[in-house]
Amino acid sequence: RYEAFPSALRRRVADYLDRGGNLFVSGAYVGSDPCSGPDAEAGRAFTADVLKFKLRTGRAAVRGVVRGAASPFGSLAGRYEYFHELNDECYAVESPDAVEPACEGAFTVFRYGENNLSAGVAYRDDVCRICTLGFPFEAVRSAEQRRELMRGVLEFFETR
Repeated sequence: RYEAFPSALRRRVADYLDRGGNLFVSGAYVGSDPCSGPDAEAGRAFTADVLKFKLRTGRAAVRGVVRGAASPFGSLAGRYEYFHELNDECYAVESPDAVEPACEGAFTVFRYGENNLSAGVAYRDDVCRICTLGFPFEAVRSAEQRRELMRGVLEFFETR
């Protein structure tokens, strides 16, 4: 009923990136939603060919900690915690996705602290930049951590 990337949005995102756009994507089901259900084949093609990542697994972590991974994109670094238990501030992220690079030019930039699964992928070429997180950005615990993470994403977009 609710799709992360319905077919019309997939076409628009592809067109936007083909024209040199930058894209930041985050969410607990960013990979598992498009790669399941009746349109799974098209969803897997979209995530791999357009967003440059592939789903490794859903329910990738339970502790809510990610850390930067060695990559050519130095601004995408740091250690972040997201809400993974019921609380008064934000919803609990119960099922983050592990997403992995799907092509040359794409790199794992974050890993889940408890199991080393890829928590984020960044891609760049001469046309566009894409950063995808397998957990929701808005669920990062503190405003300071969200600012630091977003600063890193924006710096990644600006470097040519």
